[in-house]
Amino acid sequence: MQSIKDLDVGSLKSEPVTVVSTLPVSKIIGTLKEFDAYEAFVVEASRIGMVTMRDLLQVKNVLTRKTSTLVTHVPKLTPEQKVGEAARIMSEYRIRALPITVGNDFVGVIQARSILTAMRNSEVGRLSVDKAMTSHVVTVDESTSAMKARNLMIRRDIDHLPVVGLKGLQGMLNSSHIVFNMIPSESPRKDTRIPESQRRLDMPVKALMDPEPVCCNASEKIDAVLDSITQRKVDYCLVKVWEELQGILTYRDLMGLLVEKPESRVPVYMVGLPQDPFEAEAAKTKFTRTVNMLSRTFPSIEEARSKIKSEEREGRERRRYEVSVVIKTTKRVYSYSETGWDLPAIYDIISSRLKRLLTEKQVRKRRDIRGVRPSAE
Repeated sequence: MQSIKDLDVGSLKSEPVTVVSTLPVSKIIGTLKEFDAYEAFVVEASRIGMVTMRDLLQVKNVLTRKTSTLVTHVPKLTPEQKVGEAARIMSEYRIRALPITVGNDFVGVIQARSILTAMRNSEVGRLSVDKAMTSHVVTVDESTSAMKARNLMIRRDIDHLPVVGLKGLQGMLNSSHIVFNMIPSESPRKDTRIPESQRRLDMPVKALMDPEPVCCNASEKIDAVLDSITQRKVDYCLVKVWEELQGILTYRDLMGLLVEKPESRVPVYMVGLPQDPFEAEAAKTKFTRTVNMLSRTFPSIEEARSKIKSEEREGRERRRYEVSVVIKTTKRVYSYSETGWDLPAIYDIISSRLKRLLTEKQVRKRRDIRGVRPSAE
């Protein structure tokens, strides 16, 4: 396991699927279908964005919606960074690829699929499926409409829905089955105001699902499952015990085997993080690191809390944030607040001012003690 985590991401580099942000969503769907891909990348100046299947699920009209409205800007990796770090980001934020850059050049991507290939015949591959699977599986009935299944995927933030019926497991529905069916026909009907992409989701999931899902048992080795996933070109395996569905193994579950969760020295609580996973991750990382660093100098810190409020301003695409931070010690509570448009930058400001605030308090306390001692003697 250690050797996989320590691999350079550059050693597993592959070619990305790239698109331009001005394309309508229907064109992006067509491109992903052509390349059998889960995500496409958008290069905008010095930033690299991503559009995934789960983003596309939320689109109501694929003909009029522009790709630019769906792009999430993602962190870039250098070829020398480690697979363990890439796996951590993929696992925590449910994505399957990250861009690799050298300077300002976009040179490739590291994909979950490539990491899984490297897992085969390793220590991880010898683990049993029950060590990594997700036990509580969300399912749908075979008569459920594709539209309801789509809404369930969006609400639960998932890509897979096993389909069940009177005779048990009937098939597997995934996000690509739905998204690829949203592309309108050559001559869409014009006698209704409902977008063609939504009308095409009126059918039951049984018409879209894969009737022969990949399955395994809980005691099977991950190596064997990786072989099955690779051969069938799928991104999951359903876990059955005595024909009963017991769990599911996905890319995210497998990525989790490579992730060492860092433990905070002090309890850290954050409320109101934005939906953008990378902006949220940057804010969490900055605040947690600041608190951990402060706790080394000030061991009296018991907990740290931060509350984020955001508001949209008319005529602006970006949100304005108001961040408040409370640091509780054994003797008193310190608080600070800051506002701005860039959330990670706000936490940088708060970090430096918290360090200054606590340092000043400590220096003042020492001066008070030195001032009292002469008269006490």
